[in-house]
Formats: sequence, C-alpha cells, structure tokens
Amino acid sequence: MDYLERKELIKMPLLNSAKGKYTDCLISEEVNRRIHPYGNLALRTIGDVYIDKSQKTDGRFGIELQFDSLLRGVEGVSNPLRISRRKTVFDEEKKAVNGADITLTLNIDMQDIVQNCLMEQAQKLGIERGCAILMEVATGEIKAISNLYYSPKGYFEGGNMAISDLNPPGSTFKALTMMIALENGIITPDTIINALDKKYPKVTDHSPQPFWGAISASDVFVYSSNIGISNIIGDAFERDPMRFVREIQKTGVNEPFDIQLPGATGFKIGPMRYWNIKDTINRTDLPTLSFGYQTAVPPIYMLRFYNAIANNGKMINPFIVKEIDNNGNITKFNTKTVKSSIASSRTIKQIQTMLRKVIEQKGGTGYAYRSSKVSFAGKTGTAVFQTNEGITDQVSFCGYFPADNPKYSCIVVMQRPGIWGSQSCEVFRNIAEKITSINTTLDIGDLQDTITYLPSVKNSKKETLKYILNTLDIKSNISNSPWLIASKDSLRVNTSTLTLIDNLVPNVVGMGAKDAVYLLEKSGLRVHIYGRGTVRQQSIGPGTKVIKGQTIRLELN
Repeated sequence: MDYLERKELIKMPLLNSAKGKYTDCLISEEVNRRIHPYGNLALRTIGDVYIDKSQKTDGRFGIELQFDSLLRGVEGVSNPLRISRRKTVFDEEKKAVNGADITLTLNIDMQDIVQNCLMEQAQKLGIERGCAILMEVATGEIKAISNLYYSPKGYFEGGNMAISDLNPPGSTFKALTMMIALENGIITPDTIINALDKKYPKVTDHSPQPFWGAISASDVFVYSSNIGISNIIGDAFERDPMRFVREIQKTGVNEPFDIQLPGATGFKIGPMRYWNIKDTINRTDLPTLSFGYQTAVPPIYMLRFYNAIANNGKMINPFIVKEIDNNGNITKFNTKTVKSSIASSRTIKQIQTMLRKVIEQKGGTGYAYRSSKVSFAGKTGTAVFQTNEGITDQVSFCGYFPADNPKYSCIVVMQRPGIWGSQSCEVFRNIAEKITSINTTLDIGDLQDTITYLPSVKNSKKETLKYILNTLDIKSNISNSPWLIASKDSLRVNTSTLTLIDNLVPNVVGMGAKDAVYLLEKSGLRVHIYGRGTVRQQSIGPGTKVIKGQTIRLELN
C-alpha cells in the first residue's frame, strides 16, 4: 500500500483503540523504489539502481552508477527504546547523512523533442538502434541525449550508444579530412579533382555521376565522393601515411575527455588490429581512412569536432553534470577548452561554407532535407561494418544550427542492415525546427491583438474566479454564491450557482485540481488524480451519498 492508504488504515478502530492493545498488529515494512517522473526520457543517462532484499541500493547505470558514492549518502544508526505500550523513542547513535544533489545540463523540453524525433524515424525505418545528442555550441552543455534499442515490445534505452559505440563513422569523417587538406595547402576549395579516376581498387562510390570527372574539391565534399577525397589524401600522404595520423592528432579531435558517464570509450585511429599500438595505419589503410573507415569514433567525439567548427575553431569538451551539492559543499562544472583553434580562421570558414552547401546546393547529400524554417549545416555519413550479429549498415548526420549563428550542434546515428541514404538528416532537421520554435521569442509590443474569443474558464470559488476575470479585464456576470459554474458566450463570462449538499458527492467536473480536491476531501472522500488540466470525469457521480474514506478517481486533461 502507499503512504496515504496506510494513513487511513491506522485510523480504523481496531488499530486506533484507546487502550492501545492492538498497536503491534500492524507491521509496516518500508520498500524503496526508484521513480522516474519523466518515464523513459534520458533513462540511460540519468540511470537506475539495484535494490536488494534489505532495501539497500546500488547504482546500476548512468549518473546513478557514476556518482553512486555521492548520491547514496551515509546511513544512520539508532536503537528503538520502548518506554510504554503506546510510545517508542529512538536513541540515535549515528546521524544519517543525506546524499548529494546533482544538477544536470539536460533540458527536459529539448530532451523530449530529440527523443520523439528519433523515435518517430526509428519506428518508421525499423532500425535496430540509434542515438542523438544535442549540445550547446558556446558552452558544451549537453541539452539532450537519447539512445534507442529495438525489442519486440518496443524501443527502449538499452545502452549508451552515444558515448560507447566504437564503429567507423563513414563520411562525417570527411570534414576532418578536408580540413587537414585545406590547412596544409594541399588543395583549395576550387581545386579541380577527377572524382572518376579510381586510383585505389578498394575505393568505390555509391552513385557516381558522369559530370564528376572534373569537379571542385568543394563539390567532392558536397557530393560526398569517396574516390575524390581518397585521391586528395593519397596523393599527399602516400609516402608517409603516419603524417596524416599526426595531422589528425594535431587537431585535438582524438583527445580523451571525461564525459561523466560510465562506459565511455575513446577515439581510435587505424584498423582494430592496431588498437593496442597507439594510432597506427599503413599505406593500404590510408585511402579508406580518408572517408571514415579504418577508424572508430564514438558519436560524442564526432559531435565535439563539429561543434568546434560551429564555434569558429574553438574545441570544448561536452559535459552533462552542471553542479554537485554535497550538503552545502558545492562543486560547479564549467566549459573546458581543449584547443583554442583546431585550424586557421580561413580554413574554418571554408569548411563552414562546404557544410552549408551539403544542405543548400543541389546535388548535396542533404539537399532533399533542407528546411524553410531554419538554416543548418552539416555532413551525412554512411558506413558498413561487422558486428557480433553480422554485417550492419549505419547512417548518420552531424552538424549545427542555425547555420549563420550556431546555437546548437547535434549528431544523429541510426543502424540497421540495409538502411541507406540520408534519413538521419531528416531527424536532424526535425530536431532543429522544433528546438528553434521553442526558443523563438517575440517582443509582446510587436504583436497585434488578434484575439476574438474569450479564454476557457473553469468552475471555481467565487473569490478566485472574480479576481482572475477582473485582472484580465474580462466582462462577466458573477452570481452571488460561494461556488460557481462558469460558461461563456461571445461577449462575457456568465456564472451560475454550484449547489453543494451535505453528505452528497459534489459535481467537480470543469474545476481545476486544487478546487476539486478541496471540495471532495471536505466531504470526507479520498482523492486520486490522474492527468493534468481540468477535471473531465469523476468516478463517483454527483449526488451520490458520501461514504467517508471512500476513494474517488478524477480524470484531468
């Protein structure tokens, strides 16, 4: 039973006898439960706990596991002393210490948007798993992080793919490759490249076009030509492949950082067979490394790199814990800079232009998903790789919005055998549009009064209703009665008397929760509320004889 039910139970005559003969016949045993008020939202990030038979808890995953020692606090010790049949006091030997309070950077509205946009596409495409991360460009604060895994019962947060996945990123890596080529003077955006001149047998393109025979380096990126990008890097670094690795490292993109969550992995350069030898490749690995193979990059690392581009070259670490309050000892976490600039301002501007063309230039891999509501820039990615379950395909999109003055960076990754194309870009666009809409503010003085109707009015207490209507300067006809039923026409709010009869259940339909609970509890009923808004239905009909202590259910919406 819950607390309210127990409270009513101990009022019963048998347990509340004057002599106290039966006070020991009710034995209460506390049961701990971890409640997630927002359901599945960011569940893998926030975490959960194990609860053993003795009701002790241990962090299971997420923040709950990472900061378990701080969150759990210290148990107190006390000895019960019975001083009479009706009274027990406790001799406290050791005082309990509350656990710490941890404040996260997550924004619940943004989290809801990101998770729902990802969920909608997941259900549409039948993906096996996917993730999305939304980050604030200027600060590195993670505003939303969603991880969806498929099960026959529906999608759930079964792991933290966003920080732990070690798979080849595919063509989102080309932004890093192109930046290195531009920064080292190997090419300019206008350098002509033959994207049909296949120099490396293992390198292919999904859908090469006849006109790719002579295109600019910028178009190699915008059209996402594997042959074009591998030719650029192969010609420049073939004699010394490790020089390309050193150029990657110079940007700081692989610099490890603490994401403040368990299970995080790092940036790997080179094929898996070399992972025990730090960042190693050979000559045959170089062409495919240029477009995101022979490497493994967790989504959070790729997002950090694109965020640096959005931030005009300044690379900062993403973080999710904003503050820890350990009983008054406050630790704050702030923006941490990795590199003041990952490349020259000229190169950064050139990459920003290319990322924007991916969306805005006809033929760009994201052109089909451009938006009329918000400008954004980024790069699509596809990859095929082996997993424990077999060969799978991955599509991703990483970028930022608005394109001119970026506020947020975002990455979307989805996996499923046979998936292809730029569907992850569609998820990104939907997120960008919805985030922009909730952040759009207008000066109220610039708005025209177009209201031609009166707002909805709830049944309520006379004083409350009168105050609200007078404050809003709404014409009304208030009846002289303590409780009122409100209605409206096109001109005014009208009221009529709400009749209350002793020992009969009142009609609370049309009231807010506060007034409804007040009237029903005053009548002797116990109230359970479901939903929010206005009472639409009550489980015990108006006019029914009141049975003291009976539970009435209210449905609100």
